[in-house]
Amino acid sequence: MSATSEGISEIFIMAGSPLYPVPGWCSPASIGACRAPDPGSNPGPGAIITLKVRFISKRKYAITIRESKSIIDRAVKEIPGLRDVITKRKISLQVLEVPWKGKIAKVYYYDRYPLLVELPDGSLVPFLTSVEKFKLPFPKVVVDLGAVKPIANGAHVMGPGVRDIEGEFSEGDLVVVVDEKLGAALAIGRALRPSSEVKEKGRSILNLHHAGDPIWRAVSSEEER
Repeated sequence: MSATSEGISEIFIMAGSPLYPVPGWCSPASIGACRAPDPGSNPGPGAIITLKVRFISKRKYAITIRESKSIIDRAVKEIPGLRDVITKRKISLQVLEVPWKGKIAKVYYYDRYPLLVELPDGSLVPFLTSVEKFKLPFPKVVVDLGAVKPIANGAHVMGPGVRDIEGEFSEGDLVVVVDEKLGAALAIGRALRPSSEVKEKGRSILNLHHAGDPIWRAVSSEEER
């Protein structure tokens, strides 16, 4: 088996082994995101099965207090509510680097909690769970249940899927996307049009970071260690 920092590698598994106990079954928890063989196939015990597995390497380290201060100063200016959350300015942030669409995204940990995400273009956004944990005052875009799965797969928010809006925003502002049933945070997005026009046809919110994306999964795997 071979693996690169990010890419598709082949892994050979014997049918009936713990990693592949039944035809068409695959354990992401054990071997990463993978695609099982055709569910209709029925390999016998001892048959060799080839799975293509995506491996993503991560790197975690601490940055200096000076570097941390620069990130924190930007964050409190750009992200509403963070000034009340970040009470320590002379602190060394931890950074988790995550491969993201061929580039690198960075998750900044404050007091061991994943608080910020720096996207490859340099944009700073809150890590998704920090919005609810710290009650950050973001405008909310409420979407219908039919939009939940596409958004969780990285789709942008389309106007017809918007049910309601909580708060006002302008084009370019950060918003949190929530579902209409539970009000759970699905994604952090950037408004492509003002709140007064967000329900119109077409793309309304750019999906920047969502539950289940590589950043989310990388942080989750760190917490499971």
